[in-house]
Amino acid sequence: MSFYLGILFLAIGGTLVLHVKYLERKMKQTFSWPSVEGKIIHSEMAQRTGGGPSATSSTTVYWADIKYRYHVRGRTYRENAIRIGIDTGEADRNQAEERHARYPVNSTVTVYYNPDKPKEACLERVVDVPSFLYLLAGAFGFFGLIMVTGYM
Repeated sequence: MSFYLGILFLAIGGTLVLHVKYLERKMKQTFSWPSVEGKIIHSEMAQRTGGGPSATSSTTVYWADIKYRYHVRGRTYRENAIRIGIDTGEADRNQAEERHARYPVNSTVTVYYNPDKPKEACLERVVDVPSFLYLLAGAFGFFGLIMVTGYM
């Protein structure tokens, strides 16, 4: 039974690695995307509070909820991605407020868009894959390997 569970863990770890590499490649591609002028149509601070590691604790995550409009080849698009990838929010409210302050409603912004799929766009070009994804992939792979080889 642990052999098959190990195969499952290896598959999950491998899938996570492939997903992380896909995100990283997509983030790097944004540096070659063309840009157009866009307009911020919605801008507010958002937060979510959820259960923490114990029943008596909770964690609050903050993020800038931004929506913008832009035009490519005569067509209007609306998007909300500040960056390409996973936006997990910020534990530090000040960081989220700084990002929010950069994008007030009705302000003009530079929008970077995928020339092959103009619906795909972002306001910031960075390569910043969350490190917890690498750790999670490594943990699944490690425990899967241990289970498959019979050490567990």
